[in-house]
Amino acid sequence: MAGVNARADEVSYFALDGDLLDSGDGGNDGAVVGGAALTFVEGYDGAEGGALHFNAADQTLVSLAQTTGLPLNTQPVFSIAMWVRGPVGQRDLRIFSEGSTTNNTPLFNLGTHNRGANGALDGYIRGNGGALLNHTYSTSVVFDDTWHHIAWSDNNGRVVLYVDGVADGTDFSYTRAPMDVNTTTIGGILRATPSYHWRGEIDEVRLYNYALSEEDVAGILEPGGVVAEICDNNRDDDLDGQVDCDDSDCARHNACQVEICGNGEDDDGDGAADCDDS
Repeated sequence: MAGVNARADEVSYFALDGDLLDSGDGGNDGAVVGGAALTFVEGYDGAEGGALHFNAADQTLVSLAQTTGLPLNTQPVFSIAMWVRGPVGQRDLRIFSEGSTTNNTPLFNLGTHNRGANGALDGYIRGNGGALLNHTYSTSVVFDDTWHHIAWSDNNGRVVLYVDGVADGTDFSYTRAPMDVNTTTIGGILRATPSYHWRGEIDEVRLYNYALSEEDVAGILEPGGVVAEICDNNRDDDLDGQVDCDDSDCARHNACQVEICGNGEDDDGDGAADCDDS
């Protein structure tokens, strides 16, 4: 899906609209590793060719260039956000991973339940000396063949997982320790050889060098907040003579929000005054 441009404080942003290019400042473009070319399919928002499809059977994943800010686990604070869609019951497969091509021990994994018991997200982290976070499962369902947004916010081991914008009930926090990794991958693990390939779709991958807040995650899910809700109706709710958010200085910017939010009305029809919604 062609979303908003990368924020200045993102390490990398992958829209995955038909290519693996990093639209952020990091220059960490993706490259295919494995047996087949990847397929682009309908994105989470219905955009044609707007998401990346992985077929575990062909053992293909995406490896990100280690140009700037990667691996994320070399930094004390980082976040990972993406849209995912995959079937329930996949056992111990990976949507995001960081590993080492010279040592199989250090590993950071986000993926499916290690026993395939349900559709939870499984977090597993292993430093140079052993496990830091053993297999830990989200309370929320992530893999059920529908699109879900996940955001892993890691502040020096204090972790909050957001699923569809809501903080998950599971505590994924851990005590950090040395972890010498040199690969960052989507859809599987890359160590000396690739492995743990996932089946499903991924869209809008964003990597950060700070811990996302709940408000940050809400901004990813709906850029512009109430402005985005109001801007879809092709009306002139702010009575300035132009369709809302089509003003040259208005679209997805504070000007539009100020114009619409100051009238005390419920232009988006959700039962609350515009911009008073939580």
